[in-house]
Parts: sequence; C-alpha cells; structure tokens
Amino acid sequence: ANGLHDDGHGEFSVLGAANNEYAERLLHSPQYQSEKVRVMEPIQQALMAVDVRTDSELSALRARQQQYMWLVLALSLSALFGVALATVHIRRAVMRQLARLGQQASEIAQGNYETRCDIKSSNKLATLGAHFNVMAEAIERDILERMQAEEALRASEERWSFALEGAGEGVWDWNLETNQLMVSRRARQALGYSGNASWKSLDEWQEHIHPDDMPQMMA
Repeated sequence: ANGLHDDGHGEFSVLGAANNEYAERLLHSPQYQSEKVRVMEPIQQALMAVDVRTDSELSALRARQQQYMWLVLALSLSALFGVALATVHIRRAVMRQLARLGQQASEIAQGNYETRCDIKSSNKLATLGAHFNVMAEAIERDILERMQAEEALRASEERWSFALEGAGEGVWDWNLETNQLMVSRRARQALGYSGNASWKSLDEWQEHIHPDDMPQMMA
C-alpha cells in the first residue's frame, strides 16, 4: 500500500508502484498472520512477564500489608491490655488507700486520737491524707485541752469543796447557763437532808420546796 515490494527474501524494502489489491490480499494471507504472530509473540511474552512480576509484587505487597495489619492489631491489643492492667492496679491501690484511711478514721472515732494517715503516694489521696492528719491533730489538741480543763476544774472543785467542808459553811451555786445546781454538804444538812442527798438541777431542788414558800425562795 506504501509502494514497498518484497525483495525476494521476505523483506518489503523495494520501492515501486502501490498495489492496493496485492496489499489487501497480503493483509489476509497466512504469511501476514504468521509474521504478525511472530512479532507479537515476544510482546505477549514481555506483557506476560510484566503481569507475572506485577502479580508477584502485588502479592508481596498484600502479604506485607497483612503483616502490618496483624502487627498493628497486636500492638493495639497489647496497649489495651496494658491500659486494663494499669487501671486494675491503680483501682486496687486507690481502694487499699481509701480502706486504710477509713480504718484510721474509725480508730479516731474510737478514741485513738494519735492515729495519723500514712499514705505515701503523690496523688490527690496524699493531699486528702494530709488534710486528714491536720484534722486529726486539731481533734487531738482539742481533746487534750478539754481533758486538761476538765481536770483543772475537777481539782478546783475538790479544793473548793474541801475548803467549804472544813469551814463548816453551807453554800449553794446555780449555773444559769446549764441549770446545774451545786449544794454543799453543810447546806443540805441545814435544810434537813442528809449529807449524801444531792440535786443535779434547780428543778429537782424546787420539787422539795413547799408551794407556799416558793415565791420567797425564788425572790
């Protein structure tokens, strides 16, 4: 079709007039099909080699991808297990510290005012324990001061009672704030009662007063 003719050796390299009929007949001839197969065979082999190589690389890539996925899954599971383990450990540690703190509070409630919190951690529980110790120290100091005041008051009352009994004077005292009544032994005897008789409040004393004498006694 392009004016190239067979040179007698199967090569179309001789220039000449174009022969479309011959070209069309040649295009459908067995020779052309054989040449076409011969030319395409290495191309097909090359394409097949490329396909095989591509499939191999894709398979290797898929295998590596699957390995990476399993590795990520394993790391994720390990991380979750680590978090769960740490959570359980922290929860147990917190519960132990809270139980210890509750036990120490119970000891204070039972009268052991020297009890102190011994939480050594550096979290919020340690701050709570420090506040607990401040409270315990304040309670212990208050209880000690109260006991000392009560002891001083008891000693003062004993000295006062001893002085009154020694002087033989009859006196009584009424605490307006607490309504408590204190009557000395000599005063009770002067009123006609035994020295062992006692009245804890003014109301109890008033029960022993005749109604007619009440206005004069309370004047």
